[in-house]
Amino acid sequence: MTPGSTEVRRIAIVTTDESVLPDVEKFFAPNFNTTFLSNPDDILPLLTQVPLDAIILDVDTVAGSTAQGLEVLEELRGISADFVLVALTRSHSRSVRLKASEVGADEFFVAPVDFGELRIVLERAPDQRGIEIENRRPRAQTVQKYSSCELTPGSHPTRRVE
Repeated sequence: MTPGSTEVRRIAIVTTDESVLPDVEKFFAPNFNTTFLSNPDDILPLLTQVPLDAIILDVDTVAGSTAQGLEVLEELRGISADFVLVALTRSHSRSVRLKASEVGADEFFVAPVDFGELRIVLERAPDQRGIEIENRRPRAQTVQKYSSCELTPGSHPTRRVE
């Protein structure tokens, strides 16, 4: 989002910790259309109704444990690489941060969350994600185009490459 832009980002926050709601409302209005969910199972129906720019997942409070929260994070990334995926946790464990990154989190915040910093990340990340998506398309088309070539080892075109 560029300065002065009126574009409203759509984000979903998945947490059972209602104490974050006042800070979220304070820091995210008016530039974000925010949906609060306490159950990660509600994300899929939401995604069929509304395109999201970002999903913020509290890996500690959803699905009963941090390990299950990380599984939900991985499932969300499997749905689409297009939205920004942010993991929140209360754990200071490096292994939780590493696992979150491995399963597809774009950003990672440890509680207590600095919502001002999170807002800045959410303002910038969808634009960066859009650039990544645009860059992926030509590469995917190129790979698809050349992966269908039938090069036989020892054939004239292959020998020229060697």
